[in-house]
Amino acid sequence: MRGLLIDPVAKTVTETEVTGVTNQEQMASLHDILRCDGLIQRVFIVRGLDLWVDEAARNGSKVFPAFWFDRAETQPFYGRALILGRDGHNIAGFDQPLDALTKLVRFER
Repeated sequence: MRGLLIDPVAKTVTETEVTGVTNQEQMASLHDILRCDGLIQRVFIVRGLDLWVDEAARNGSKVFPAFWFDRAETQPFYGRALILGRDGHNIAGFDQPLDALTKLVRFER
């Protein structure tokens, strides 16, 4: 399924593909994409879309730069994050244009 990867180190928002059929397979794919060994937090951003973030937001001992998503909480997020659709309680791909969501992401200077 289609997702949008936010990378505050590279300051990019790019399309990516989440693989897997079962919830366990999809969560393993999320961990790989986010380069996360720990917990992943799901943050509601707008109806039908969720932001998935590395809860620890750390890669070894290095803390990632921040980014803000204008339609979510006012606090910054750290580390890589993934925007995915939601179908009830299940994650899903989405068909919204990349440009529209990219404009909502602000990176730390």
